[in-house]
Amino acid sequence: MWTVVSDFDGTIVPFDVTDRLLDQFADPAWQFVEEAWKRGRISARRCMTLQVAMIRATQAELDAFLDSIDIDPHFPAFASDCRHAGVPLAVVSDGLDYVIHRVLGRHRVDGLAVFANHLVPGGDGTYAMAAPHAIDACMARSGVCKCERAAALAGRNDRTLLIGNGRSDFCPGESADLLFARGALLGKAREQGWPAVDVADFAAARLAFARLIGRLAEVA
Repeated sequence: MWTVVSDFDGTIVPFDVTDRLLDQFADPAWQFVEEAWKRGRISARRCMTLQVAMIRATQAELDAFLDSIDIDPHFPAFASDCRHAGVPLAVVSDGLDYVIHRVLGRHRVDGLAVFANHLVPGGDGTYAMAAPHAIDACMARSGVCKCERAAALAGRNDRTLLIGNGRSDFCPGESADLLFARGALLGKAREQGWPAVDVADFAAARLAFARLIGRLAEVA
């Protein structure tokens, strides 16, 4: 039995929604915080915490922005494929839960398990971030420990299929049974010899998944 774990930013959405959100509503100093993280001076969790605190937007402004975000047009069909095959699908992201739920909901993708950092409205246009899925032992030092979450979702018997693209997927990528990968994750997989399929989008992911579970004829 497979369990599918998908990233969100750069995967379900073809770009980083958090970066777009920060560009739109945060103090430009968020980019200096980003650079500090890239240089290893602060953790990913600390980076996101500081950046979210720089956002200034009303709820209406935030929602209007999120409602302009399009997802990969083939992702709803991929989610349906998983459901019909009885294969659990979860979104595990180092992004923000409210963002993910709002964007997926607008595209009528409901009912998925979502594990992400929690966006906490301040009530005055300010925001904070909580990290309910962080663990002290997380090697990536992220707000969401993707390794721990992927392992917990799969349990002892399931094989894990990880779909992702970026640095935050390196840790779970190392222990996944198979990757559907692109971008930095695909490069890392090739470098390390991890089992990976080059999947450019969810149209390709649907075909690769159908082959994996022996249901290719069902993919329209």
